[in-house]
Amino acid sequence: MPQKDYLYKSRKGPLAISMTNDYQFRALMQMNEKVLRALVSALLHLKEEAIETIEIKNPIELGTYIEDKDFILDLKILLNSQTVVNLEIQVINEHNWCERSMLYLCRAFDNVNRGEDYLHVLPAIQIGLLDFDLFPDRPEFYASYMMLNTKTYEPYSDKLQIRVMELRRSDDATEEDKEWKLDKWAQFFKAGTWEEIVMLTKDLPVINDAAETVYHISLDDRIREQCEAREDFYRRQRTTERLIERQKETVEKQQKQIQKQKGQIEEQQGQIEEQQAQLTTKDEQILAQKEQIEKMRQLLQEKGLNPEQI
Repeated sequence: MPQKDYLYKSRKGPLAISMTNDYQFRALMQMNEKVLRALVSALLHLKEEAIETIEIKNPIELGTYIEDKDFILDLKILLNSQTVVNLEIQVINEHNWCERSMLYLCRAFDNVNRGEDYLHVLPAIQIGLLDFDLFPDRPEFYASYMMLNTKTYEPYSDKLQIRVMELRRSDDATEEDKEWKLDKWAQFFKAGTWEEIVMLTKDLPVINDAAETVYHISLDDRIREQCEAREDFYRRQRTTERLIERQKETVEKQQKQIQKQKGQIEEQQGQIEEQQAQLTTKDEQILAQKEQIEKMRQLLQEKGLNPEQI
C-alpha cells in the first residue's frame, strides 16, 4: 500500500497555534473521528475495535464567534450508546479544576430521561487533559478517581469516574501508560514544532491524521481566527496571572518586612524594658543608700556629734 502523502509535512518550524489550544482541540476532535476514536480508546484503555460508535453530543458550528465568557469547549461524547464521556483540555490553572470536573461529571451522569428507571443511567467519565500541575505535592501523569468506601476502599459505584492527564508530566508515565501510548499523546499536545510532531508519528501513526487535520484547520480563516482569539485570551489570562503573582509576591515581601520590623520593635521594646528594669534597680539602690545615710546621720546626732563636721 503506497504511503499517504501528508500535506502538513511541508510545514517546518514552530507551530503558529499551540496544540493545547482548546478551540483547535475541539475542532480537531469534531472534524476527525479517527483521531477522536484513537484518543478516547487510549484514555479509557480500550482497543479501538471495541469502539463501535462514538458521537459528539454537543457539536458547535466551527468558526462561529463566541464571547470569551461563553467559551465552554468540553466535549460530551456518547460511546457505544452506553457510556457518556466528558473530555476537555485545560490550559489555564484557575485553581478550581476539582470542582469544575465534578460539575461536568454530574452533568454527564444526569442522563436518565423522565419516566426511566434509575438503573438505566449511563456510566459517566470525566477526563481532563491539563497543561498545569493539579496537585504539585503529589504529582502523577495519568490518574483515575472513583467513589470509594473510606474504610474498606470498596467502590460505591463504577458508574462515576474522573481521570486526569497532566500533559507536562509525560516523563512520569508508567509502563501501562506507555503501553497505551498516553505519553506520546501528551507529547503531541505539548509539541512546539512540526518536526516534533513528525518524530512522534513513528510510535503513534494516527498523529499523522491529527496533524493533517490541524494543518487544514490552519487554512480555514474562520476557524483559525477563533483559535487565534483563544491564544489572545490565554495571553491576557497569563498576563493577569503574572500580575496577580507579582502582587502576591509584593504582599508577601511586605508582610515579611512587617514581620521583621515587628520583631525589631519587639526586640527594642525588650531592651527598653530591660533598661527600665535596670533604672528601677538603680533607683532602689540609691533610695537604699539614702536611707542608710539618713540612719547614720540620726545615729551621729544621738551621740552628740555633728554629721556635717565629720
